[in-house]
Amino acid sequence: MSYTETVNTELDLVNLDSLSYATWLVVEADRFANPMVGYSDPDYSVDYQQVLSVNPLNVIDGAMFLEPLASGRFVFGNSGYRQGLSQVLYLFTPDYDLSGHTDVHVSYHSVWEQNQDSIGAVEYSVDGGQNWLPVVYMLEEPDVVRDTEENIDAVATFTQEHDDVARYVDPDTLQTVGGTYGTFIAAPISQDLAPFISPRMDDDAVGSKRIELFRLPEADDQSQVRFRFAHAGVDSWYFGIDNFGLYSIPDVVEGPELTISVDGSSITISWPAEATGFVLEEKGDLSQPDWTTVDVGGGNSYPVPPAAGPRFYRLRQ
Repeated sequence: MSYTETVNTELDLVNLDSLSYATWLVVEADRFANPMVGYSDPDYSVDYQQVLSVNPLNVIDGAMFLEPLASGRFVFGNSGYRQGLSQVLYLFTPDYDLSGHTDVHVSYHSVWEQNQDSIGAVEYSVDGGQNWLPVVYMLEEPDVVRDTEENIDAVATFTQEHDDVARYVDPDTLQTVGGTYGTFIAAPISQDLAPFISPRMDDDAVGSKRIELFRLPEADDQSQVRFRFAHAGVDSWYFGIDNFGLYSIPDVVEGPELTISVDGSSITISWPAEATGFVLEEKGDLSQPDWTTVDVGGGNSYPVPPAAGPRFYRLRQ
């Protein structure tokens, strides 16, 4: 679904202003490694390689993920280098049957670049699209309204009028709508949305390239779970999605912490007495794979003997 005003009605994957990019589309990531045309002007060459920018803060299995988050074919919604009033794009998934599944999370590679007047939104429904729940709302930091204690005011953020926020003509009423970020979300606007507002930096081609992971508490054991992706802007960059998936991930239970106390030259390691079933282990070099179990005599403390060089300790259950 799209409410993008389209001046150029030709289908042309090299021209970012063409009808091809008026809606979400599946496109080859490698296409952005080559020059493209902006504003339907053949002399306006666009280097859109920033779509493939790498964020070194992404980590998978403990290692930095130093590759573009989009590879092969991925879903792409464009707002940049386009003529027309605004670009408003909605994308819906089919319903997923998650009956019997708990601890449901959604993960995807988010290829987003924030602009000063754009919103990217992800929501989900557990009743086949009749009602919608928040996942994340991406907005430029200065447009996120806060109270005197710097808490996010969700109602003000979504209802405040902006001259530069997207507008479009509703085909049913023929009325121009928009001008607020709340126009483009489906969840009911209330203060409950505050934790889901994610402030982003304007024109940062790297920071919002993220491997996203969100818990979906209302999706557990539901048979009609669908997702809604929205991107609204005025010549306002892009939103890409790759490697979308749903996972059951049990909550991680935090273990007890070790405490170190020093008395003169004596050092003692201890941990909470109620933390039963743990053993203390040590090693002198973290590059070595093996840990050695320390005999603490059934207690919850250990006087560290003098040693030449560093020693490292951990609890293991």
